[in-house]
Amino acid sequence: MEKTILLNVGRNNFVASARILSITTWESAAVKKIVQHAKENNLIINTTCGKKTRSVIFMDTGNIVLSSVQPETLAARFINPKNYGNENG
Repeated sequence: MEKTILLNVGRNNFVASARILSITTWESAAVKKIVQHAKENNLIINTTCGKKTRSVIFMDTGNIVLSSVQPETLAARFINPKNYGNENG
């Protein structure tokens, strides 16, 4: 049985790491425009719990996940999941 690796995107929220296309910073005007379009089409999953958005995670499902965790931190968790308790059997 294949294991699913979950990425902790903050605030006890997890996404399947195999479904992630990219992790970007929130600060780009182009990313903000894409996020606005996704909001209009109900494709946003907001995991910030009211905190400042710092990362935008693009999923292969077309959904976009907003996270309050820095992109560098998410990338480190993605690259080395066992050090962050992201493995789910």
